[in-house]
Amino acid sequence: MNETLLTTDPDFFMKLDAAIRKDLDNEAKIENFICKSWKQYYDLGNPENFEDTESPEYTEYGLDNSEHLHRFEKPLPHTPIISVYHDYRAKKEDLLDASSLMDLVQNAASYEEKLLDFFIHYTFGDGGSHAEGKHYNYALQTAELLEKKHFTQKAFITRLLCLESIVIPTRQHGPIFEFRCAWDEEHGEYVEIENGKIIKSDYP
Repeated sequence: MNETLLTTDPDFFMKLDAAIRKDLDNEAKIENFICKSWKQYYDLGNPENFEDTESPEYTEYGLDNSEHLHRFEKPLPHTPIISVYHDYRAKKEDLLDASSLMDLVQNAASYEEKLLDFFIHYTFGDGGSHAEGKHYNYALQTAELLEKKHFTQKAFITRLLCLESIVIPTRQHGPIFEFRCAWDEEHGEYVEIENGKIIKSDYP
């Protein structure tokens, strides 16, 4: 089993490179350093199932959004550990682009905010997700009713996602984040840093 590496270790990058080279899957385990408070509390299934509670049809047809909001007994992830992979598009002997990961570690708070803004636009802002933004608002309203508390869109997003892995690139690609998410349990979401911006990734 891989040792869990800490980004605070002065030899972190050297140990990370050695661990990835040693592992058959080009993988190392590290203690998470970004999006640490993001936990997946719910499975939304198909977000389009969430209806407007204020519409006449909601009452007339006895619709119930709560049946579509599956809340986990214990939110994911269960441990603060994520996987780091060497980009499979690189050759085995290629060195990790440690500079990109170093930038990510040193500016984690800034990148976390960018990730949050990206996912707000991606879901609530009709930025390309699996349903129109209004359905995520209906899901948010449903969570508020069940939890008996108010959620901002940002707070709700951090309850729909958890970081599972980071792919460290060659110089041709930016770091790639793999998120487990409430609206696509099977595939999750992959996003990439490109020139300091967060974009949707077609990886893997």
